[in-house]
Amino acid sequence: PVVFYTPKELGGLGMLSMGHVLIPQSDLRWSKQTDVGITHFRSGMSHEEDQLIPNLYRYIQPWESEFIDSQRVWAEYALKRQEAIAQNRRLTLEDLEDSWDRGIPRINTLFQKDRHTLAYDKGWRVRTDFKQYQVLKQNPFWWTHQRHDGKLWNLNNYRTDMIQALGGVEGILEHTLFKGTYFPTWEGLFWEKASGFEESMKWKKLTNAQRSGLNQIPNRRFTLWWSPTINRANVYVGFQVQLDLTGI
Repeated sequence: PVVFYTPKELGGLGMLSMGHVLIPQSDLRWSKQTDVGITHFRSGMSHEEDQLIPNLYRYIQPWESEFIDSQRVWAEYALKRQEAIAQNRRLTLEDLEDSWDRGIPRINTLFQKDRHTLAYDKGWRVRTDFKQYQVLKQNPFWWTHQRHDGKLWNLNNYRTDMIQALGGVEGILEHTLFKGTYFPTWEGLFWEKASGFEESMKWKKLTNAQRSGLNQIPNRRFTLWWSPTINRANVYVGFQVQLDLTGI
């Protein structure tokens, strides 16, 4: 699970969990290592303390509560706005702090720089829906627009809880080659655009072989980074596969 659920910033796949995935004991053995050391290694996906991977349900509000919340927040906003006009002052961020990213559309959409032009943007919902006939890519969020509705979900808490559940950053890094890099701290680990080299190579004239070699870099990097975990695990994916360069 560490390999799958670790956020991308630490080199994982950053998957989201909607099921009840147990974190196997073996994945957490570093997060609570004692002076005795590891006395036994439990194979398989069992875990006596039933520690689950955080579930998305707990981080996204159901629509019903969103609507109820929205009515409250917008009513509050109207009141605050009347007060502000009565006192002849402008609404500040402090006034709206608790309702800033609530409501549908979110309150913070009133404070973006193109809010005046957005007011004239009529029929945008129908247009985004109609895009399915023009654009080949399927857009699952066709009914909402970040600019008009604001960001309707926020998974920052999910990410921090996920890192905690997997044994904190240090616990996660125990599964990777991090120890082998001899970096003093993990704070400089930036994985997203791993290096300018790949980006710059993309636009050069390359042979097909070079280009496909370039595409393999992220995969190879991933396999190498997680190789301590992948190599000691008993991986079986339906049929026998050899994972790149790890000898599995």
